[in-house]
Amino acid sequence: MFLDLNITNKQIFQKELELSSLSIDEMFEVQKELQDFFADKETSINDIKYWYSYFRWYVKLTTLQFNQISTHELVDDVAKRMVPMMFLLDVDVWQKLMWYFTMKPFDQKEIEQIYQKFRSNFLNSDHYFGIYKEKEIYIKDVVKEITIANNKGNDSLLMAKLRTKYSEILFPNDGLSDQFIFANKNEAVGNFIAFVHFLLGVEGKSINNIIDAYNKGEFDTFAETPTKNQNTQEQPTPDTQPPPTPAEIKMAVDATFETDDNGQYTDISGVFDFLHTLANQYQDQSIAEQLYFDEQTGSFIWKN
Repeated sequence: MFLDLNITNKQIFQKELELSSLSIDEMFEVQKELQDFFADKETSINDIKYWYSYFRWYVKLTTLQFNQISTHELVDDVAKRMVPMMFLLDVDVWQKLMWYFTMKPFDQKEIEQIYQKFRSNFLNSDHYFGIYKEKEIYIKDVVKEITIANNKGNDSLLMAKLRTKYSEILFPNDGLSDQFIFANKNEAVGNFIAFVHFLLGVEGKSINNIIDAYNKGEFDTFAETPTKNQNTQEQPTPDTQPPPTPAEIKMAVDATFETDDNGQYTDISGVFDFLHTLANQYQDQSIAEQLYFDEQTGSFIWKN
């Protein structure tokens, strides 16, 4: 019996060692035990409570046998609740999905139906994504925000704000994230957003063409795949948009981050993450230098 519902943070490390010493067959047995445990709850209660322990291990063990899971597990368990944690575990979810459809003996109609069910279940999922400003955020909330940003023509400032927000949610300063989550923050958040873009843009009727092209080596990542939102004149990409002005950058930061009584940002690291995201997006290092620490005043100030 792997489960101990009274597990402490200290015991997580002990369980981690126990898990790593198991044989392949024993790992599969533990995965089944965890699957049964989490299947008892249609809500995210246990996902939240055991986020860094049993839920993380449940997702990890599922990805290790991804090609063996049933279509029911794929469209219900994976699509509805596992995707965010998979990115935190540095799993290439898109590659897993492509390989799953390639290895299974499905015909094209079955693939279309299974993918469409996966897509719908993920985009409408009411399972846990994280905590933001003491409020639970669900996957469908994130999808809605990204959809709004897409409808605004991939607004660069809005997308940068969302990246910063999702970084805070998925990599919280809770004393546990840095102990149990080792994925690169920028890559994990960026890949998650790109995966949402893929699911929003590729409907069931198009997935077989994507899989065929993938198997022919025409592209290696979902960032290269064509979607219905790409190559349109109405939606300029951030690369073709002019960079935001210093005034626009400051307005976006002020709208996103809270300040204390002295007018200083309470989450200064989040502010700099936001600025560096914009700087990388526009390949303009000066954006990251708009806010700096003034030694004379002992405070962070904006360049004139």
